[in-house]
Amino acid sequence: MYDTSRTSKLWIGVVVGIVFMTVFMTRVENETFVGRPTSANVKTDQSIRAATTHAIMIENENRQHSKDGPIFNIALVKILQAEIQVVAGKRFYIIFQAVTNSEKCENVHRSTDEACVPTADATIQTYKADVWFQAWRNPQYVLNSLVPYKE
Repeated sequence: MYDTSRTSKLWIGVVVGIVFMTVFMTRVENETFVGRPTSANVKTDQSIRAATTHAIMIENENRQHSKDGPIFNIALVKILQAEIQVVAGKRFYIIFQAVTNSEKCENVHRSTDEACVPTADATIQTYKADVWFQAWRNPQYVLNSLVPYKE
């Protein structure tokens, strides 16, 4: 004959497991874990500024060596948000605004290390960059991607 007590215990175990996992996974979403990207303060964390600067520098080098010929350099206007993931080094996920033509900056010195003050006719584009930093490598920064970002 069929043993209902054994089946009941199995179902109770399954239900308890599902409830436990649901509670645990809900709690995990609000915790910080090693290896998980975490929000960073774009105003105080200088590593974000350095990663953004290198991303723009690498992108501008790529634009100058484009098969379609040189394309206008982009220039940083403002870093909007960033996440840092600790992996073998640091991986930065950065959302920033830049002018699409660095000639449209009012700054006398348009280095990639200072923010561009855009002219009235400048086109500002939002970008998302994925930058990997490893202090022991040369080059230390690798630009995995830099794409236009739409909110």
